[in-house]
Amino acid sequence: MTSSPELDRLGLHQIVLESFIDRAEAALTRNHQDKAASLLTIAVDVASRNHPGRFTDDRIERLVRVLAASIEGPDLAAAPVGDDGPDVVHVVSDSPTGGVEAIIDRWAKCGSCHSRVVSVGSRSTPVRERAAALRAELRGATTVVVHTEPDDVTPLIALGAWERPPVIFVNHNDTVFWPGVSSFDLIVSHRAVGSALAVDRRCVPVGRTMLLPPLSADHEVWTEVLGVVEERAHAVSRTLPPPPSLPRPFEQRDVDLVCELDMAHRSDGLLGALERHGALLDHRDRPVLSVVVLARDADETVECLHRALDAWTLTGTVQLIVVDMSGDPEMESVLGELKGTALGVKATDGDSFSGVAVGLKWAWGLYAAVITDSATPMVGACVVAMETLVGAQSRSVVPIAGLNENEPDGVLLRLGVSQEPIEHVFAQVREHMAKPSGDEGEPGLLDLVSGEPAGVGH
Repeated sequence: MTSSPELDRLGLHQIVLESFIDRAEAALTRNHQDKAASLLTIAVDVASRNHPGRFTDDRIERLVRVLAASIEGPDLAAAPVGDDGPDVVHVVSDSPTGGVEAIIDRWAKCGSCHSRVVSVGSRSTPVRERAAALRAELRGATTVVVHTEPDDVTPLIALGAWERPPVIFVNHNDTVFWPGVSSFDLIVSHRAVGSALAVDRRCVPVGRTMLLPPLSADHEVWTEVLGVVEERAHAVSRTLPPPPSLPRPFEQRDVDLVCELDMAHRSDGLLGALERHGALLDHRDRPVLSVVVLARDADETVECLHRALDAWTLTGTVQLIVVDMSGDPEMESVLGELKGTALGVKATDGDSFSGVAVGLKWAWGLYAAVITDSATPMVGACVVAMETLVGAQSRSVVPIAGLNENEPDGVLLRLGVSQEPIEHVFAQVREHMAKPSGDEGEPGLLDLVSGEPAGVGH
């Protein structure tokens, strides 16, 4: 395929996904299961909203199996049928959509079994703790039907045990990345495209996929289909290994999906994932500082990265993000050489605010420094401003202090959990960047937490 901004973003999304899988695997090797589960949650959230050019990942499937084995307590051997008949349990996210509720209602009215619904619980609770509680609730089920969101790994870890009842996954989000192929015995989709993608791109055997009738179909049709669905789920083997996810070139479908997720306002990078799941991570699991460099000159960018790293004397790691504002082939070469050291992001246009927005989208440090490639980062300014912020109740992204003597060249931000839309947060940054600097009576950058001039970097 011809090079395009969408292809560049697919490559970026893939790099970010693999970096978090690496971190989760590293946490497991150190026997830090809770940390691994949290990092896996971030990885899956990013992939489901920022398409990585594939729809499944065998490393994620193996991580799920290992984390499932780490849950203490007995497995979920299928329960014998009681006096009230088979017990079908529907697993839902903490806020199920109307479409999910409609399918569960159909199942209750047309299925052959008694149905009940359980929730995976609040996302503020550690993942493995939720998975253990869910596993306990599922004991006694003869069939489990999963309806959860694509970024929720809790039911996968709960159901990843070797001994368990048959599990049916209802493919409500059929055109985005979701994990768990090897945790489900049967995948049922609303649309033919969902079944086709399951076979073609998720490597699911044809015999493990089925198509549901439309909600408008009559009672008899639903009764017949659900009878076949439950029968097939009980007939298939429950030892499906993780599917192979062999490397393959990006397809037009992948490019289209990047655009669709943009239009649906779902593609919000690591910053969005932190807002949803950041509470699961200990602050020691994140970089202390994300340095976002607005890069217009290749040589100056490399020098700026050296200066930033040389100035960093605190403990903790630094994340480097280079936003290519130039469109210069030489910059592409530099970003290729920096791969593994800095995350390269291409700006959609040359506007500085757009560069800030696209760079911050992939920052996941406790703080972020946004600077131009000609800036001279002053580590003293970073340290003082960080100390000012410790323990403060701030919003997700708040301008705090200049990073050098020319304030427009840089700003220090705190990244946290926000109750505000990202667009509003970016609007604050835009307003700050537009402020005149050096006018008499103008304090420049303000500490918006205390409402007083930050006084940093002077």
